[in-house]
Amino acid sequence: MIKNRLCFKNVLLVLDDVDDLEQLEALAGDCNWFGPGSRIIVTTRDRHLLNVHKMNSFYEVKLLKHEEAVELFSWHAFGQEHPKEGYEHFRTLCVLKRSYDELDRTQKEIFLDVACFFNGEDKDRVTRILDACNFSAEIGIGVLSDKCLIDIFDNKISMHALLQQMGRDIVRQKYPEDPENGADCGTKAIKGILFNLSIPKRIHITTKSFEMMTKLRLLKIYWAHESISMREDNKVKLSKDFEFPSYELRYLYWHGYPLESLPSSFYAVDLVELDMCYSNLKQLWESDLLLENLNTIRVSFSQHLMEIPDFSVSAPNLEKLILDGCSSLLEVHPSIGKLNKIIILNLKNCKQLSSFPSIIDMKALEILNLAGCSELKKFPDIQGNMEHLLELYLSSTAIEELPSSIGRITGLVLLDLKRCKNLTSLPTCIFKLKSLEYLFLSGCSKLENFPEIMEDMENLKELLLDGTSIEVLPSSIERLKGLVLLNMRKCKKLVSLPDSMCNLRSLQTIIVSGCSQLDQLPKNVGSLQHLVQLHADGTAITQPPDSIVLLRDLRVLIYPGCKILPSSSLSSLFSFWLLHGRGSNGIGLHLPSFHCQNLTEIPELPPSVPDINSRDCTSLSLSSSSISMLQWLQFLFYYCLKPVEEQFNDDKRDALQRFPDNLVSFSCSEPSPSNFTVLPTDWYDDDFLGFAVCSVLEHVPDRIVCHLSPDTLDYGELRDFGHDFHCKGSDVSSEHVWLGYQPCAQLRMFQVNDPNEWSHMEISFEATHRLSSRASNMVKECGVRLIYAEDLESIQCSPPLGSLGDSGSRVGGNIVERSSDGAGPSGSGSGHNSVGSSQHSRNDPC
Repeated sequence: MIKNRLCFKNVLLVLDDVDDLEQLEALAGDCNWFGPGSRIIVTTRDRHLLNVHKMNSFYEVKLLKHEEAVELFSWHAFGQEHPKEGYEHFRTLCVLKRSYDELDRTQKEIFLDVACFFNGEDKDRVTRILDACNFSAEIGIGVLSDKCLIDIFDNKISMHALLQQMGRDIVRQKYPEDPENGADCGTKAIKGILFNLSIPKRIHITTKSFEMMTKLRLLKIYWAHESISMREDNKVKLSKDFEFPSYELRYLYWHGYPLESLPSSFYAVDLVELDMCYSNLKQLWESDLLLENLNTIRVSFSQHLMEIPDFSVSAPNLEKLILDGCSSLLEVHPSIGKLNKIIILNLKNCKQLSSFPSIIDMKALEILNLAGCSELKKFPDIQGNMEHLLELYLSSTAIEELPSSIGRITGLVLLDLKRCKNLTSLPTCIFKLKSLEYLFLSGCSKLENFPEIMEDMENLKELLLDGTSIEVLPSSIERLKGLVLLNMRKCKKLVSLPDSMCNLRSLQTIIVSGCSQLDQLPKNVGSLQHLVQLHADGTAITQPPDSIVLLRDLRVLIYPGCKILPSSSLSSLFSFWLLHGRGSNGIGLHLPSFHCQNLTEIPELPPSVPDINSRDCTSLSLSSSSISMLQWLQFLFYYCLKPVEEQFNDDKRDALQRFPDNLVSFSCSEPSPSNFTVLPTDWYDDDFLGFAVCSVLEHVPDRIVCHLSPDTLDYGELRDFGHDFHCKGSDVSSEHVWLGYQPCAQLRMFQVNDPNEWSHMEISFEATHRLSSRASNMVKECGVRLIYAEDLESIQCSPPLGSLGDSGSRVGGNIVERSSDGAGPSGSGSGHNSVGSSQHSRNDPC
């Protein structure tokens, strides 16, 4: 009837909350039921209905925040902004439970498992565990996603907090007994236990409390808010003869397991994943076991683990073995080289491991991580096929050379040999690795020669040779046709660069900073048409090549200081700047490291110039009209003997900040309460003293706290530090600057952590003021600098503008206090700001 009456009419049809396909087919069976231009809108909580009915387009309505959802409900239900007392929680859960009640039994089990155990976890991993529970997980997870009970993004399963709360409430109602309160929880119905160890009291778990749980398939004992102190003060106490039913176990997650081995009766024939990080295990199990379904073993940072069993017998289908940070592990079983199904093998920071068995049949291996195995002197021979190996991490090992069989890893994408200080040479067969994109040799201080490249390598993008003893690069470097980054920072023996490198048309970044014997760049450097960054500070270069003006894409040029540059060279650089700076996003010209005492004037600059660094320019006059036209210029003038106040109008004077350069310097192109800093390679060494930080404050707060956050921190948190100002009658209408210092001794650097793996550091601040509600806006700008022993030496030889020992320095008329209080304030402020941008980096896998 609908088709006959509406087929010639232009209609708008809205079908709300459809939950049955028959409803949809009866009311809007086909598009030709309605006239041209008609629109049919269907709302549903089941995406599967729309797919089956072949709707033209889809739009997923974003969830309201919890507060917004409650307010909307309250206006409709009660005619007021807030719900009546006692109704909010009840009504919300009733609405959500309606979707849950529509699921079948298996789908309900999967929903509850996700709510209690797997929210935020990898979909493939969860599917594997639930399939072992005979749940047909792929189908069940798909149904939950179609009904909008979970989301799948980046292959991660996520569940809204309200849905997760509902799922856990359902479980509590079904199993009301509470084991942590000592009630009898020994029931045959229990299939999963989720136990949070963050509660502030000790827990005694007995065999009796588990003996009736014969259907237990999921066991997770964890810290909700993990910290080093919690791991050290293990609250769980077990007797040595502790046992628990394991026959039905599919998933065992027990961080901080206190015993030296799993129970002698342990036999989880269907176990899929074993996760026992930070445990006291000395061995995994005592007797021979056969765990054919075991896919993943993760016992990271179990620092007493001394041996592992023959996995080729006990776990023949193992795909992931994660042992990083097991610092007492002396050897691995020889059978490990025969695990033909293993995909990830991580032995990072197993510092006592001195050998690795021959690789006979590891054909499925994709990631092998031996980084930080400081006693490992030899990489094993590769006797079988390893064409699937993508990433090989050997950084900070004692390896002296690579075997010629390394050429068999034909699919290798990343080879990390950073800080292999005994490595003396590379085999020529390394250039047979046609898939190689990243070759890291940073800090290989005994590496004196880079081998001839006998055939083209079009995929190699990044070549890191910084800190090596290489004197020259072979002319065959031009065969690296896809090279994007060449880093030779602090190659102190490097004397020349081959002209042939100018044929690298993809090259975007050259870093030769600190190559003190390098006295010239290739004459044809202008042929590098895609070059974006050229870092040449700390070299012996006295004359830039004329072709530098041809580098049309160059955005960063860091060149030796003008103490050793003739005036013609400086003119050439400024000419280059003027040629390419106008109409662009700006080029930063940096003339560091040396004194520019003869520089009297800066020529006309494009308005897009972001900053000028003119340290020790004692003859420089800054009154030219060209500088006054720069919109976003940040001034950094050090030891300029002419009074700054004489050279700027009021507007420019407000933007000026002066600090001793050998202590700390910073500039921001835009005001920001945080700073995202790229850490140099091998930044953490014996000469590193700590971090100096600086912030520009709109008002003087009662307290300021600084947070240092590296991009990779698996072992804890760096210690916050700060200052209590206790100001009385200070001028809050002016800007103030706070300069702080956190010595290395106060940083939380743990035994198994390698800070040189960090590639970025973010600095952010919290500021509080008891009388101001604008505390979050107090910090306008901030900066950070790494302090080394050589910095202190230079401070002692510098004019006394300030030092770490001073009680304060004067900036813009305001006294600036410095703090070296290692402990710092323990409280947190109301104005936490932490934002920043990041660059591409590759880190060792967990």
